[in-house]
Amino acid sequence: MHLDLPAEDVRQRPADTDFRVQAHAERVVAEYLSRWGLRDPVPIAVQSRLWVRQVLDASRDHPVLAGSANDLRRAALVQAIRAIDHWLDQLALLVAADAAEVEGRRGLLAMELPKLLEECPQVLLQAESLPAALVQQLQRAARPVVPAARRRRMPAQPLGELPPPLQPRRWRHFFGGLATAFLNILWLRRGSGS
Repeated sequence: MHLDLPAEDVRQRPADTDFRVQAHAERVVAEYLSRWGLRDPVPIAVQSRLWVRQVLDASRDHPVLAGSANDLRRAALVQAIRAIDHWLDQLALLVAADAAEVEGRRGLLAMELPKLLEECPQVLLQAESLPAALVQQLQRAARPVVPAARRRRMPAQPLGELPPPLQPRRWRHFFGGLATAFLNILWLRRGSGS
């Protein structure tokens, strides 16, 4: 997902800038969560605030992250994307029969995720303590769309008798008669020419 956000330097704004910049970053993350189907404003606000705070805490340790408001919004959005990706991986591991199926199931679960979050917003980022009904719903959603291919040999096709126009005997007779007529014409021309 690409967001064009205006670049603004946090250091050039008044003292309440930190609150406004944080609030804007939270709104960007909230928009991302709502695109996944989460509609309940309480989990959206709690999770958005948590991710922005995590980015702010990390920016104190890493000055590279501290900078413009645009950097904060981007870093918070990256934090949200990584968390959702990790959650999808956990859900795929939960419903896949083996590790080889995880990647294919992940996409199917991603399509089911908006419906799941609309029905049960409290399961956001949970994989261990999901209700059994939701796990069954995820397993149904993660079933392969295309059935597994089984190798089968094609049985020999009985050709039977060819239709009359395609029987070689008729064509031999036709071309034999054509050749005989051509030779007779040549023979007659030679005979009449001498």
